[in-house]
Amino acid sequence: MADAQTGGGPEQSRLELEHPIAFLTLTGANLESELTQVALSAAGDETVCRLRLRVSWDVYQDIVRDAWMGLHASSQQQDQEAALEAGRDVELRVVLRHTMLATALRCGTEAEHVLQALLEDSPSGQRLRCSECWLITEVLQQLEVPAELAGGTLKKGYRTQWASGEQVLPFAAKPSLHETVESFMAQVDLDFDWVDDDIGRCMYSGRNGSWAVLVRTDEAQQLCLVYSVYPVSVPEAQKAELAVYLNEENYDLVVGNFELDPSDGELRYRTSLDVEQAALTPALFQRLFATNVAMMDYYFQELAERLGEA
Repeated sequence: MADAQTGGGPEQSRLELEHPIAFLTLTGANLESELTQVALSAAGDETVCRLRLRVSWDVYQDIVRDAWMGLHASSQQQDQEAALEAGRDVELRVVLRHTMLATALRCGTEAEHVLQALLEDSPSGQRLRCSECWLITEVLQQLEVPAELAGGTLKKGYRTQWASGEQVLPFAAKPSLHETVESFMAQVDLDFDWVDDDIGRCMYSGRNGSWAVLVRTDEAQQLCLVYSVYPVSVPEAQKAELAVYLNEENYDLVVGNFELDPSDGELRYRTSLDVEQAALTPALFQRLFATNVAMMDYYFQELAERLGEA
């Protein structure tokens, strides 16, 4: 496929640069890349925000494997796909989801302002650097240019359905969250039962202890949550002290957080995913589940000592 401009209308503002940037995935992993272009263009009455990114072959493989930035199989137009060369850098052209546009333009309406908002060390900047705020429209690789074409640029690759402006994955293309959770639990052979239509339960044993794990699915909101519930309720006399400790630990946690119910002393660790614009695959749920139980196992002994259970 030839290198071509896709989507949007007249360009309003564009900035060329070379700046490292990392996009945070829903599982807490970083997609390291180099930002080479920020562009704003008109699409009817709306503004469209696009980026060009350069990523390593390994990062591209991570994106493909876990379907980050909307690159799930159903988004790829296979008839246009061209084989990419393993080991070489890949150029990604991505478009911002329209729901995040106000966040991107909070500093102003020029490309320079978008860059400022994107790199800002603030909650808004962090949200804007979430991988799932962006959809890949094109995947390209630069080719070696023949001597007679020296000075030119030739690229190959493929476009996705997002290049045509489609920004919602058809719900029918996705399995239900309920089905995905059941598929994973069957694979790992855990004794898992649905307590009701939305909440399932199993017991899990780590290196440092055993506890109940709850899985909650919300099909309407497309949310999936996993809770590791500490087996002992926190006594009234220790709630305040433990709450301070948990708050300090939560400050530096990248994925998930501890929660303490002040009414009954239930202590749990929560991880969650919003997959409204993506698909919850067994592999993605495995990461959500594994991160959750690993964190509870990591803190289990410390919690036991603080509660006088060790």
